[in-house]
Amino acid sequence: MIGNPERQGEFNFANVVDFLIKFRKPILFTTFGAGILAFIFSAPFFIHPKYKSSVIVYPVRTNSIARALLSTTADQLDLLAFGQENEAEQLLQVLESDEITTHIANKFHLMRHYDIDPKSDYPHTTLENIFHDNVRYERTEYMSVAITVLDESPDTAALIANEIAAYVDTFKTKLQQERASDALRIVEARFHEKEHFINIIADSLRKLGELGVLNYEEQPAILTEQYNRALMSGNTSVAREIKDQEKLLAEYGPTHKKLSDQLKSEVNQLTDIEAKMHQAQVDAKQNLSHKFVISGAVPAEKKSYPIRFLLVGLAMLSAFTCSIIVCALIGNFKKYKLQKQFANLMNEKPNSEV
Repeated sequence: MIGNPERQGEFNFANVVDFLIKFRKPILFTTFGAGILAFIFSAPFFIHPKYKSSVIVYPVRTNSIARALLSTTADQLDLLAFGQENEAEQLLQVLESDEITTHIANKFHLMRHYDIDPKSDYPHTTLENIFHDNVRYERTEYMSVAITVLDESPDTAALIANEIAAYVDTFKTKLQQERASDALRIVEARFHEKEHFINIIADSLRKLGELGVLNYEEQPAILTEQYNRALMSGNTSVAREIKDQEKLLAEYGPTHKKLSDQLKSEVNQLTDIEAKMHQAQVDAKQNLSHKFVISGAVPAEKKSYPIRFLLVGLAMLSAFTCSIIVCALIGNFKKYKLQKQFANLMNEKPNSEV
């Protein structure tokens, strides 16, 4: 016959209460014992407290000063604009670089600060693991980047956080200046090549000018007018000279026209290259911050790790749960033994009656 579910629930709850009352001593002893041990072993003597300091920064929108200040095109960027998701991800990658870790480790002597033996098997690996345990880089929901440092000294934590934020500019500027310097050398070489070629064209035009070929489009009309005047005045010698000049113009005029047009085109190209060269010079020498510091790091007034009440609470909860499981296993095992003994007695009773 199926019983009432409410009655069964009351019966089960009563069993739980009976179980807790029956095993109250070991459960309470284990729970409070774990809490006391957690309280003792979370003391500063066993776990050194750590203090947290953070820096909040926003990346800038543009990395090129020349493009932001000197460009006159429609894609000119705002130098004061805050960066978006892409810029934040780029900043995180820069922060995760070995250059940042090495610089901070050397400046603050972290090998000694973290009590790492340089003669151990893997001192640098140990240093890197401890560093990444104590230093966190995270992108916030507002697209800024948080630099968080944990250290046993509140002053050291703040100094490391601020130094990381400051060295980001130095490191990123160095990377960009190296690339900008390479680009500048390329543009300068192209500029000098173009300038040399223009000088060759100008020299050729100058030699044609010495021959009397000055303007292929306007000079024929002028020579024709002068020739007619010479004939009308009876000055045949001048007329012959003008005729010779017309022959030279007919022979070298097209070359002069071609060189003149080419010179105009090359000068326009040289102007564009010169503008790019000036931009590359600005980028190669720029020293502008790549971030906006929203909140600098200051020494913390109270420790952030360990949180003793949380450790004690977790230890007591874990001990309470484990003790219940162990007591339940022990109770069920005893019950199983009693049931087995009772079954053996029942099996022996008919045999004794026989």
